Amino acid sequence: MQSSVETRLIHLGEQEVPYLLKRTRRRSVGLHVDANGLTVQAPIRASQKWLDTILREKAGWVIAKLTQMRASALPKLVWQDGVHLPFGQATAEIKKRAMFLAFLAVAIGAAAFEEPFQEGGVERVLGAGEGAQ
Repeated sequence: MQSSVETRLIHLGEQEVPYLLKRTRRRSVGLHVDANGLTVQAPIRASQKWLDTILREKAGWVIAKLTQMRASALPKLVWQDGVHLPFGQATAEIKKRAMFLAFLAVAIGAAAFEEPFQEGGVERVLGAGEGAQ
């Protein structure tokens, strides 16, 4: 039997939790939670009943980690004219002239632009960038 990957679903408490099951040549079960959700790595010959038992035993940890990941997930950014994006403690409206600034802020971090933005908005930040050559 060779490795396989499949999507599964389990009820943990009040929640229905989808997960990715990866069966590989290993001896133990591994649980991993990231931005994509729960991944279970299991031995090829592990029974589904055994895996379900392990997941139910670890339900508290799994739910806590999934909740933590959802809370810290960044919102999907839409790059088009007129969209408001999070920018430090404020929001910035994206305009065609400011598109480069938005890409730059995401690339190097909004904190570098937060003070000039709060003092004078996008025009102030763009003006500061133009004079610093």
